[in-house]
Amino acid sequence: MYEKVTHDPIGWKNKRVGGTSLSAENLNKMDEDITKIATQLDNAYQDLSGKIEDTSMLVDTINGEVI
Repeated sequence: MYEKVTHDPIGWKNKRVGGTSLSAENLNKMDEDITKIATQLDNAYQDLSGKIEDTSMLVDTINGEVI
């Protein structure tokens, strides 16, 4: 099932222009969003694989090649 993943960029800056804290909080935020996206990609892959298999079986049935 699709669930929109929202991501608020951290806006990393080099040390010379103010720097952005390389903190556990910032890294954990990235980890959480990456995990959400990876899970959705896995779900989409599984869904698509099932649909391809179903379509292939339907085509075989239409062609009279029921296996």
